[in-house]
Amino acid sequence: MHYSEHVQEGINYINDNLTSEISLKALAEHVHFSPYHFHRLFLLCTGEAPMKYLRRLRLRAASQELLSMKSNIIEIAAKYSFDSQDGFCRAFKRYYGITPGEYRKLNFKMEYSLTQKHRHLCSKKCPISLSNPKIFEEVKTIMYDINIYEKLACSHDNKKEALSTLDKVLELSERAKHSGLMSLEPEIDMLQSEIFKKSLQLLIDGIESESLREILLNYALCGGYKGKDLLIRILIIEGILAIQQGIHTLILREKLSSFFGDDFIGEIHKHFYVDSESQLKKLEAFIAKNQNKPVYSKETSLLEEPLGRMDSRSLQRLLREIDAVTLVTAISGASGKTQANLLKNVSKKMAVSIIEEIDTVGTTIISEIVNSQKQVIETLHSLRNHRDIVI
Repeated sequence: MHYSEHVQEGINYINDNLTSEISLKALAEHVHFSPYHFHRLFLLCTGEAPMKYLRRLRLRAASQELLSMKSNIIEIAAKYSFDSQDGFCRAFKRYYGITPGEYRKLNFKMEYSLTQKHRHLCSKKCPISLSNPKIFEEVKTIMYDINIYEKLACSHDNKKEALSTLDKVLELSERAKHSGLMSLEPEIDMLQSEIFKKSLQLLIDGIESESLREILLNYALCGGYKGKDLLIRILIIEGILAIQQGIHTLILREKLSSFFGDDFIGEIHKHFYVDSESQLKKLEAFIAKNQNKPVYSKETSLLEEPLGRMDSRSLQRLLREIDAVTLVTAISGASGKTQANLLKNVSKKMAVSIIEEIDTVGTTIISEIVNSQKQVIETLHSLRNHRDIVI
């Protein structure tokens, strides 16, 4: 089983047990990992710690129940394993920017307003009954039903100008992931685009996702925008909705990049250092910066001698047997020379991913580094005993 499948199995377990008691230990045992390695693997694959992911899903599920009016707030808090109503309210406000009570009132008013609007439009322009739930599905998909892709056509230079908006959306995504939605509030006054300001404010206000999508689409479509102006607005809309949903920043980058078209892929790769030339430059810069770096401590020097004696073929064979989480942890405490030796023997794409993970996570505690280095050594001995490598 590929390691990402273990993570997906953990995600499925979370989704199936949102209202049950779930601990990191129970999650790890479910997929047959230690808590430490499952935590690292989950973080590497999703960009989010498993228990943070669990809490976010519980808050989103709780927000939907708040709209139903069937349960009171304390019952919802207990259902989703919050210790108290106060604890639930604090967590909810950190994520949505308003209390559960305010959220329920706000969405009740908005739902009434939108219903009145649809009733008026439908009575004049279309025979669709409000009792037909498909009307709300049509609102969700309208952007993709009006030749939107033809309207997105713009010059290469215009697309390059739109890259700054893409960068800003990804920056906000990363900040929200690490510090919560409320950390984005100071950004509102710093943005130049009025639609960007409005979108971010609605996100922080905690507008329910379907209403948020409809509002933002109305702004984009009613303005009659084309070309670069429409592209920028789609980047903002899809970016804001993805941030609300907690989509991983790397996935969001790929999704938003697709709106530029396949003729812009090369430019996107250069912009994000994912083309071969840029990856090589990043790898060389990291190696040059860390070439004289010593081991983190005496205890984390287990890889220095054996890996230093291995030829490239044997080293590459070893690395194929080491999962990314173990490898990143193991080399985070190694010397710059050993790090360079390892990074030169994986693909440039893999090397850049390892570098980014080391930069993001930093140096792990010594015991975790040692445990990972021991796993590498055990794998090394196993391969040597089977004569798959030479030391």
